[in-house]
Parts: sequence; C-alpha cells; structure tokens
Amino acid sequence: ALSAIPEHDSAVGSLVLVGHGDVQIGALRAWIEAVGTQCGDDLWRVKGVFAIEGDAQKHVLQGVHQLLDVRRSDRPDSQWEEGAAPREGGRRCQIVLIGRQLAAKRHTLELSATEALGFPLRVFSADLQGPDPHAFPMKRAQAALFIACAAGFVGADGAVEVGGIAPRWLPAASLPVVAEFIAW
Repeated sequence: ALSAIPEHDSAVGSLVLVGHGDVQIGALRAWIEAVGTQCGDDLWRVKGVFAIEGDAQKHVLQGVHQLLDVRRSDRPDSQWEEGAAPREGGRRCQIVLIGRQLAAKRHTLELSATEALGFPLRVFSADLQGPDPHAFPMKRAQAALFIACAAGFVGADGAVEVGGIAPRWLPAASLPVVAEFIAW
C-alpha cells in the first residue's frame, strides 16, 4: 500500500554552484570542510563533478554530513569533451549542496567558492522551495500515478479543481496532465 507523502520543511532545498575551471583537490576539500563548519547540521549532502588540470577523466565528489569522498571517476564514459562548451560535455566544476537554509547563504557560498577554487562559481539553481526532489523520488512518482489513476477511476469530477484531490497532492505543473488523463 502506498503511504502518504511526508510533510517537508520548506527550508530544505539545494544550491547548484557552477564554474569553468580546473580544481585543486586540496582547495576543494578545504572549501567543503569550511562550508560544513559554516552550515553545521544544515548541510546534509554534497555531490559534484569537476575537472583536474591535465586529466581528461572527470572527478566526482560525494559527501554526507562530515564524510567526503573525492575521486577520479572510473567509468569509461566519464571523460571531458576537450574543447567543448561546459553545457556540451566540456570541462567544468559543478557542486550541489543539499540541506536547510542554503538559499540564505547563496552569496556567501558563491564568494567563498570563487575565492577558494580560484575561478568564479555562481549559483545556477537556488533553493527549490519545498521538498527536495532527491528525497523519496520513487514514492513521489508512485503517488502521482496513484492519484491520477484514482481520480480517473472514481469519477473525477472536480479532482483537479481547487480543493480537489489532485491539487492537494500534486505539483501545480502536473495538473494539466492529470486533467488530460481524466478527460481521456
């Protein structure tokens, strides 16, 4: 049986810092440790991909609370596209921070990352305002499918209206798709 989707703190979200430059691993580790100290228990997870000078292979970082793993990717398909723009597989540094109250620290994090790593990093995507999409992704998808099917099978009059079942459980962007499913 599908359990109810848990309530989430609206202060939970992510920041994605993106820059174009090669990283010194020591500087990256020191910066992540400083961010951990600054954010304390509000920093839950860190992940990212970055380039090291002279190495065509991507490097990855994974961190949970005080644990941090920084390493060269061992996947054969994990090489930078030399000469390509960052959006097209070219060298870049992309760091995702997940936790609470990160949006309030946006400018401080941009400045400290830029200073520590030696090239500009900017927030590409700021606080998602609500449930972290990384949390319970399968339950969320299952709930959306269940609600859409239930609304379709139980005579969905008013299911997508204000106060109906769909707006209470699904993101507003999905309501047109649910309405189309119900009409079908």
